[in-house]
Amino acid sequence: MRIPKAFLLALLIVMVGGVIGAAVLILRGFRATATPSSLEVALATTARNLAIPREERGHKNPFAPSSDNTQQGRAYFLNRCAACHGPDGSGKTQIGLNLYPRVPDLRATAAQNLTDGELHLHHRKWSPTHGHACLGQSALGSNGRRLETGSFHSQSALAY
Repeated sequence: MRIPKAFLLALLIVMVGGVIGAAVLILRGFRATATPSSLEVALATTARNLAIPREERGHKNPFAPSSDNTQQGRAYFLNRCAACHGPDGSGKTQIGLNLYPRVPDLRATAAQNLTDGELHLHHRKWSPTHGHACLGQSALGSNGRRLETGSFHSQSALAY
């Protein structure tokens, strides 16, 4: 039985890629303290962007910006989000610096350029409201009840 050359070439490429990947993991390892490479950041950002449905991107926050909404959003953010993101949104807190992947800097251009829909999707899928065991996030809201991500408080925090 004859094996096609294309199959053997593809198998060789996969094996070489596997050896290179294993060498990188052995030398670099899995550490929460390691800063991701630019390639890892680019791949993760691309994967995140591809995971956001097109219709979600266009959603607008249903609560109009007002001083009252912003004040309540700030209070909610300081109460529910600042432990990891910091009061200034930098993510430079004792908790935020020890999570992997890192807590995003909400002041960064990449975060500021997200649409309302993208922010809401991130909050709905990956926030402490629903929890994420790998990110160290609890799934419970205040008083041990699950928070509603479409609630006034979560939307006002996103507006803040």
